[in-house]
Formats: sequence, structure tokens, C-alpha cells
Amino acid sequence: MGGSGKTALVKLVYDQLKTDFDCHVWLTASKSVNSQELLSIMLNKLRNETANSPQTLRDLVSMLNNYLLDKRYLVIIDDLWTTEVWDDVKYALPKDKCSRVIITTRRGDIASSCRENSVDVYKIQALPFEKARKLFERRSLFPSAPGARLWAEKILKRCEGLPLGVIEIGKALSSRDKSESELKKVHDSLQAELASGSGQLSSIRRALLLSYDDLPDHLKFCFLYMTMFPDHYSVKRRTLIRLWIAEGLVEKENGKQVEDIGEKYLEELMERNLIQASESDFDGRPQTCRLHSLMHKIALSKSADENFCTVWKDPKGDISKKTRRLSVQSTEFDMRIEMPCYPRTLFTSSFCLKTAPRIGSSLKLLKTLHLDGASVDTFPKGIEKLLLLKYLCLSNTRIKMVPVSIGRLQHLETLNLKQTFVTSVPDTLTNLTELRHLLICRYNYDHLQLLDEVNGFKVPTEISKLTHLQKLSFVRADSDDRVIQELRNLNELRKLAIIDLPSDSGPILCQVIQSLRNLHSLSMTSLKREETLKIQEINNPPQLLQRLYLKGHLEKMPRWISKLHDLVRLRLKQSRLRQDNNPVTILGELPNLLELQLLDAYTGVQLDFEAGTFLKLKVLEFDQMKELTVIIIDEEALPCLEKLIISRCQRLRHIPVGIENVTKLKELHLGHMPLHFVDPLRRNGSMRQLVQHIQKIDSRNLHNGALEDLS
Repeated sequence: MGGSGKTALVKLVYDQLKTDFDCHVWLTASKSVNSQELLSIMLNKLRNETANSPQTLRDLVSMLNNYLLDKRYLVIIDDLWTTEVWDDVKYALPKDKCSRVIITTRRGDIASSCRENSVDVYKIQALPFEKARKLFERRSLFPSAPGARLWAEKILKRCEGLPLGVIEIGKALSSRDKSESELKKVHDSLQAELASGSGQLSSIRRALLLSYDDLPDHLKFCFLYMTMFPDHYSVKRRTLIRLWIAEGLVEKENGKQVEDIGEKYLEELMERNLIQASESDFDGRPQTCRLHSLMHKIALSKSADENFCTVWKDPKGDISKKTRRLSVQSTEFDMRIEMPCYPRTLFTSSFCLKTAPRIGSSLKLLKTLHLDGASVDTFPKGIEKLLLLKYLCLSNTRIKMVPVSIGRLQHLETLNLKQTFVTSVPDTLTNLTELRHLLICRYNYDHLQLLDEVNGFKVPTEISKLTHLQKLSFVRADSDDRVIQELRNLNELRKLAIIDLPSDSGPILCQVIQSLRNLHSLSMTSLKREETLKIQEINNPPQLLQRLYLKGHLEKMPRWISKLHDLVRLRLKQSRLRQDNNPVTILGELPNLLELQLLDAYTGVQLDFEAGTFLKLKVLEFDQMKELTVIIIDEEALPCLEKLIISRCQRLRHIPVGIENVTKLKELHLGHMPLHFVDPLRRNGSMRQLVQHIQKIDSRNLHNGALEDLS
């Protein structure tokens, strides 16, 4: 990201070390400089010459190579914008183990492409608050009065550890009064200051906008879409991509699913450090993402310039006739009013909308309606009038029923009713033949240990008509084999979650699963705790399967799981496998498994992780393994394990034997474990030396649930 201190850090290193080399040169590779110009500058600097007659690229490479041969050199290439420049420059540099080349770039994709062999990419981290404060105080005194100090801290937090922001805002405050009222005024005017191209903070704007200006047009619109969300708001990755698709911001390509193209767009925006990951999954993919606070303010001004979206915060604020996208960030908005515009998008962040909605005529052109967390009990009245609607989200609301009129929305691609009280949908839903994502469920967070912790929905008859479905969750099977049979024709399905499976549905279920060749994620839950998941007869499982969740009793470990070479996450819950069906024996050879959760999955007394098994596993969890007494980890087993979770395994005598050999283990989390297990791990405990290499150790108390830090 621009302004993060890359150049300043490298300049410090350069000034300290340059005299240790035979020759050294600092090059600034701005966007306007091509390879030939950069090599010419490099040659002149090394020779201490002024500009010579123009040379060809090939001649420059040859001359530089000859000049640097047998010399120990230090070359800095600052602010690299294209890989093509580096591809030419590197041929001018003789291979020499004693020489060094340092490249700075704000783009992660360029940094990765410049790597060779074991060269690492160093990512500049944001400054912690205390260090940011010290940097701030170099430019401006920090106020001592409590009220003024509070506002100064709020301003500093807006910088989110970005050195350029801290320095420039500190500089701007250096000559100003440090009273509480003045600092509040500065805080409230940050948006306007950053929007101005000539104000005191214009250098921040210029630095951050360089990355935006470098984007191709299609990515500029995807980036500006982040202004639909409030500052500091973390949006789910999949939600963002579905919104982009509904808006038509993702260009279609032959042979590719539009969701995959959207993933690539997001990946590039993150590589360019324009969008940040808020939370990441076990496999490194972002779960949620956001904009840096200063970037968000600058993006808002750019969005206004482009008439991309209108943010409505103030009840007295006007809505322009030109408004195309409306983001409501106030509880005072009333959907019943007639607006002077015909927006294509209406978005509310969680719990912003309090008025029971009715669709006014000014909303008839909506393509996207996102009402997550709105305080509503029923579907918006007049929803059937939104004939162009592609995306409808009513998640986290109190809605109980889906109207029959939903069948008129024949362009709908996403219907998100997560965390609602909907348990069935009308048969007219099968008219929505463009539907790609049908998401209906409710998690019972207060009863996480019950078998029915997820409430699903009853699918309509003839759901097989929805042949474009990509994601379908959570379907209730109950005792109706027809439901399972209907899934057979959903050939594009990538994610399927099905609950309430009776034991006698096993044969037909196995046939259907084998037919769904594009499945990436599969979740299956039995009807009752005592019901058995009969899934042994899957002889040819979907080879693209990456995530598998099985909940319910298993008579024996399904052998077909060992064929899933792309599997990265596996959860077995309430499987209660016997000692002679040790799941670890089958799973250890899976080549790409990153996370394994065994939750009440095994009734044996011992688990052995043998050498050479689970070579990529990063996360391992045991919960409610009631008979388990010993876990043994051989040397060279679990070589990549980073996180170990052990909960409610009351008979487990002590930490796994061999844990000291799991050298990459960073986190050990214990939950509701007895004192005889926890006490030896305390700072003066008898087994403390075995876990000294683990950075973070904590334990949740068995009796009161309090979390104790044992690090």
C-alpha cells in the first residue's frame, strides 16, 4: 500500500550498507519509466557519467553486465510497477551470491513474480498504535487534557498505522490549536480534507490514488463498490463477489464460471493492496475484507466524482436524480417514500433499516436489494414488481414466509435468507431458472451441541428445474427420497448442505452424490443422533471436493474419502467410530488436507499420528472424545501443524506425546479440560518445557468458562 514506509525502510538499509559494496545504485522505477530508460540511468549512475548517446536495450544489458562482472554490487529498484521492467533489468545483473538487489513495490503480484529460488517477500506491517503515536509526536505534540487527548487518539486511529497518514496529519496539526473543540473539528473534516486535491493532506490522497489510477477500468468499478459499505465494515468475500456479479461488474469469459472470475478480480485488488483481508480462512483465503480507513475516505470522494454511488447518512440529506446506487447508513430511511431517482441498487448495512419496507415505484428498476439485518418481519410488499432483480438478501431478519409472488422474479440469481425463520419455500420458486445461490438456514447458537443446531428448509417439488444452481443449503431431507432424487440433475452444483437424512436414504444418497461431479463442498447430517449415515457405497466420489462435513453415526470409516486428493477440510462430528475404525489411519495419506476436526468422532482410547502422515495439515481439533486417553505424535508427523485445539476430552491424561517435535505449532487452545491436564502446562508445570516453542497457549475453564492465558 502506498505510504506504508517501504522506501523509507529500504533507504535506511541502503545508507547503512552501500559502502560495503564495490558499487551501488538507487533507481526509482516510476510508472512512466520504461526498461531502456531505467537501464540507461543505471549505467550513467554507476559510471558517474552524464547522459550519453541513446543505446539499444540489448547494448545496455551487455554494457551493464560487463561493468558489474566481478564486482560486488547493491542495486535498489524503488516503486516497481510492472514485471516487464524487472524481466529486462535482471539480465543486466550478473549472478553473484555476494551481491544484493532490493525491490520495493506496492503490488503483491509483482513482488511474487520477482522472487527467485529462496528469496522472500517482506510485507510491511501497519504500525502498532503506540509506535504510531511516537511517530505522530515527532511532528506534533500530543495533547494532555483528557478531552483533547481522546480526539487526538481518534484521529490517530483513523490512520490505522499507515506511516504517511500519521506523519502528514501530525504535520497538519503541528501549527493548530490542540483544544478539544478544534481536534473534534479536524476529526470530522478528515473526509473533506482527503477529498481535496490541494489541501494539507493532499500528499496522502496522491500516494493512495496512484494505485487506483493504475487499475484497469473493470477493477476500478469493483474497487469503488467498497464505498457501498460503511467505514471499518468487513464484507464477506462471497457476498462481495455475488454483488459484483449482480451489478454486471464481472465480465463473462468462455468456459469459466462467473464466480471464479470474480474471485480473480478480488485476488488482484488484494495483491495491489487496495482491498485488505479482515479475517482469513485456514487455507489463507480471505473470509471478510475491507478498505483501510484513509483509503475508504478517498474512495468515497472518487465514487462521488464518478457518480458511482450515493451514501445516505443524514435524514436531511438529498438524494440526487442521478443516483444509481444507494447505500443507506441511517435508521431513519423509509423505503416507502418516492425518490427523485430510479436506483439500480439499494444496500443497507446490518440493522440500519427500521421501517417495515414497501416497494415504492421509484425502486422498480432495482437489480440489487440487500437488506441484511433490517428490522422487518415480512417480505417487502410489492416485491413481485422488481422484475429486473438479480440479487435479494434478507438475511438476519425475522422473516418467516416467502410469498408465492417470488416466482415472478425470473432474473433472480441470489436469494439469501440466512438466519431467518423461513422453513419452506413455495413451488413457484422453481420458475427462477437463473437462480445460482439459494441460501436458507438458521443456526441455533444457544444449542451448539444439539444434533439439530442448523435449521434448514423444505425444497419445492421439481427443484431439478433450477439447473444453474451453484450453492444449495440447507436442504431438509426428512423421510422423502424424492427430495434427494431431485438433486441428481443439478449438475452445476458446487456446494450442497443436506440435513435430516434418515438411514434408509443411504443407497439413493450415494448415487446422487456420485452424479454431482462439480461439488466442491458437501455437508451431510443424519436425522437423529441414533441414525446412521449410510454413505459407504460412494465408489466414485466427486474429485473436485475440497470441503466435507459429516455429522451423524458412522458404522465404519468411509474408504472413499481417501480418494479425495483435493480435500482441504474435513469435519467428522458424532461419528463415534470404534477403535478398529480409527479415522487417522485412513486420513493420514490425504495429500492436501489442511484442517481436520474430530468432534465426538471416535470412541477408541488411543490415536497415533505416524511418521510421514498429514504432511500439510495446519489445524487439528479434538472435541468430546470421551474415551480417548492418549495421543501419540511420531517424529516427522504433522510437520506443518500450526494450531491444535483440545476440548472436553475428560479422560485424556496429558498433552500429546511428541508435541515437542511439532516445531511449527503456534497455537494451543484448551477448552473445558480437567485440572490434571491443564496444570502441568502452567509456567512452572511439570510439562511446560514440552510446549515452550508454542507462542500462544490458552485454556477455557471447565467450571466458569473463563479464558486463561497460559502463554
